[in-house]
Amino acid sequence: MEKLVILGDELPLKISPNFLKQAACPRNLKLMYINKEVNRYVRANTVRGAAAHEAIAEVTRLALTTNRKLVDFSNDEIRDIVAKNTPSLAYAEIGNIYKWVLLWRDRFFITNHIVGHEEKMAIDEKFQECSWDKATYRGIVDYIDIDEDEGLIIDYKSQANILSESDLTNHEQLSFYCWLVNKFYPHVNHFRARIWYLQYGFYAETERTSADLAVFEQQMFLRIQAIRKIENWDPVPGEHCNFCDYIHLCPYATEEEILPTKVLSDTQALRLARGVRVKEEWVSKAKKQLKAFVDGNNDVELLGTNGSRYVFGYRMAPSYKYDFSIVKEVLVSAGIPLSDALRVDARDMKRIEKGLIRNNPLLADRLEEAKTRTGKTMFKGYIPKPGDDQEEEE
Repeated sequence: MEKLVILGDELPLKISPNFLKQAACPRNLKLMYINKEVNRYVRANTVRGAAAHEAIAEVTRLALTTNRKLVDFSNDEIRDIVAKNTPSLAYAEIGNIYKWVLLWRDRFFITNHIVGHEEKMAIDEKFQECSWDKATYRGIVDYIDIDEDEGLIIDYKSQANILSESDLTNHEQLSFYCWLVNKFYPHVNHFRARIWYLQYGFYAETERTSADLAVFEQQMFLRIQAIRKIENWDPVPGEHCNFCDYIHLCPYATEEEILPTKVLSDTQALRLARGVRVKEEWVSKAKKQLKAFVDGNNDVELLGTNGSRYVFGYRMAPSYKYDFSIVKEVLVSAGIPLSDALRVDARDMKRIEKGLIRNNPLLADRLEEAKTRTGKTMFKGYIPKPGDDQEEEE
């Protein structure tokens, strides 16, 4: 394993998708890989995801060694395997994990060319296979299939968010796994990379070619060079704050700073934006803890000396549905135009328009005449994506 000396500190170079994420912030990198700071927060999604991975790995192993199909495993067998592989920290999620593994059992098929599952793959700085502890590049690939010069990589995810096609195309973890597998199977020049969504029991697929992996490799080398040139361990807030386990130690979250009456310089604006970004994540984590408390206790009520009240708790927001035939009858009887009561939803119209384009182009053209293009700008914090500099339809 290669070790870098940065600002007098020895940083072991353990390149993995997680390492590359942490390296976006020098302070986070130092706390995790040099100071080895213990994380005070337990991410429920991480624990439940790991439990599901372990259960799936055991079922896969049993299926391969006993030559059984996944659907041959009974509900009781799956239940016992899930119970065995779920730690007490994920007790509240064990029912969900069981449902995810059942979905996987019913809908997943082990291919004829599987070469590994939950495969720990490790190589040194010269791309030679080595032990896990001595590796410069390493990762655990959930599922690997090699059929002649084509590879299939599958990564199980417990997340609820379904990624867009653009997000899949730029998914760094999938690129890293394809690149890593390619070092072990250099004859493979085309990869199909899938994310299997455990909550929903289906997958989304993207592709990586040899050319894509060559570009990814150079991008990774550039980032390693940037790590070598770290000039200080100051935090650098940004998108990666989503993944930081040390928000409570970040000076941008803990320092008390008087707000300027007006931002007058780029330096002031940058410092203020960094503080806001980190505090957003601190507030997000704090709200989750309050919600967990209220789930099993009373609401948390703040009382002002003037009698004002502010409550953290659940509040019902009623919603209503109307029978359109009755609404139409009432409006017509009252002489009220239907347009006063009906609102055209842009998302519904977009769906209808797509169907008309396929099935009735003349009506699609007529509907196009009804469209009036408008736009508005809104100030907010957001994660930029490809195409944000172009016009975006609402």
